[in-house]
Amino acid sequence: MLRVPPDQIDRAVRNLGEKLVEEFIVVALVCLAFLFHLRSSFVAIIALPIGVLVAFIVIYTSWTMYASWQAARRQPDIQVEAQAQLSEAPR
Repeated sequence: MLRVPPDQIDRAVRNLGEKLVEEFIVVALVCLAFLFHLRSSFVAIIALPIGVLVAFIVIYTSWTMYASWQAARRQPDIQVEAQAQLSEAPR
């Protein structure tokens, strides 16, 4: 299993937040420059972050469902191993 230090995770999350803000600003400027209409550019500015957020929510929920399914699937194996170890233990 890969172990990542917590400070690396914190830096990665902070970096992601900074890059998302930068991207929102660039998207806003490009939309404003090409559409020449403030309300139309707000649609793109709002729709893109919501789409990214929904994608992350789907990924997170599917991962947690998969992890809980794997844990439930492994549970009988753990019980069988524990019973085997108890039966092999000297009395």
